Amino acid sequence: MSSPLVNVSARNVELAFRQLDLPAVHPDSVTSCVKSIIDNKSGLCNLIETDPAVAIAVINLCRRNSVEFSFDNLNFQQLIDKIPSQKLLKMFFGLKTFDIENLHSQIPIAEMNKSSAARAFAARLIAKKTGQISESLSFFAGLFADIGLLAIAELYPKSLVMMLEESQGDNSVLLRIEKENFGITHNILSRQLAQKWFLPQAVADSAWLYCTAAADTLDNLPNNEIIQTVRLADMLVKNITSGSEPVNIPAKISLNVQDIDEITEELKNFIAEMNVKATDQQKFDIETAKQVCMSLFENSSEQNFLDFLAAISASLNPASSVIDTIGTICSLICSIFNAERAGIFLTPQDNKQYETVIAANDILQFSISDNPPSIADTGFDPQITKSIKLQAVARGGQAIFTDLNLYWEVPKHFEDVPAIGPGGEPTGKTYNDYIHEAQRFVWALFKVYQEGDGSGRPFFFPKPLVHITEK
Repeated sequence: MSSPLVNVSARNVELAFRQLDLPAVHPDSVTSCVKSIIDNKSGLCNLIETDPAVAIAVINLCRRNSVEFSFDNLNFQQLIDKIPSQKLLKMFFGLKTFDIENLHSQIPIAEMNKSSAARAFAARLIAKKTGQISESLSFFAGLFADIGLLAIAELYPKSLVMMLEESQGDNSVLLRIEKENFGITHNILSRQLAQKWFLPQAVADSAWLYCTAAADTLDNLPNNEIIQTVRLADMLVKNITSGSEPVNIPAKISLNVQDIDEITEELKNFIAEMNVKATDQQKFDIETAKQVCMSLFENSSEQNFLDFLAAISASLNPASSVIDTIGTICSLICSIFNAERAGIFLTPQDNKQYETVIAANDILQFSISDNPPSIADTGFDPQITKSIKLQAVARGGQAIFTDLNLYWEVPKHFEDVPAIGPGGEPTGKTYNDYIHEAQRFVWALFKVYQEGDGSGRPFFFPKPLVHITEK
């Protein structure tokens, strides 16, 4: 291979993938799903069924909320009707998304998702035609067949770009290149992830074998019919989209040429509809609003929250600057949640200054400072102000190994030490004078650890190290 890839061993690759609790999602999928939820969940089921990462996230949410279901007859519409909109929104805001503007810009994530959706649709049609195979299991086996490839796209995007270029759409060549450079292939990773995420064994087996010629010879496998169904579905999709895949009906599948022609016609219409929806998709910048909305969940009614999101969707202009966007969000927080003041502080990047936007009494205030602003300095009462600090700390989906050393009492060697405040300036007090503020901070921190992240998962990093003293 002429282009050098990331030098990683199979063990390192597997360890990285084992840390994936959920796959990353295309940001446009998150935006579409949020808009659908705001619009009384209209069309949400179709959105879930056309994005494997979204489908896995919804399945995981159902499990966490004890919503019973079976993959043998799973109906997403019935599932989402049992989950409050607020919980669905919170889940979507907590999902990892691909960085399609930078890190993942050269990977065709949207096209990969469309291929998975088309394969799932075709697998369901094939199962329905035969009348002998589970339609639901066939659908999910087709939808999740390439979750390993999506995971590689998330964690090793530069390597995948080069491998896709060299393979030129030939899946057997791609598998060989992956083996040479990673020591493992995406179909094996798909199987491992399917098992990790407790998907049916038929799904795991299909992900492993549907893209290999060996599947045609393994007649004694328990899930062979579903594997062959997914394999045939993938042939039909590739034949329609690129004309590069000959369609050979497996002996295990009881279909004739006329059946295949009928399935192909329905599949063509489905792919055409997906392409139309992709071009008509409306977008708005949800990332800036995401964490602000999360901080308002506890004390706000669901209707207030939905009104807030609807207002953001209607007010934000994709061409607006970050500061203008933040000003709009602050004003909406005040008007919808009846807040006296709302502010967002931006930490500097590339040695720039701190920027502050505050909304109060229908007036927006913008300021710039060299030092980080405090709540009190900007006119907020610390006793009645709810604040959050956001920081992105990750390495390709893998959290950085960090610790937080926490003391309930002030360590003896710090008791009489002059305290350093904002801007590196002495406050005139000792650290012992701030014991009550420190305890409030530690207590608030552990509340956050108990709640978990936006999807209810625990925070593994930074690790809280609690120091026990003689007191």
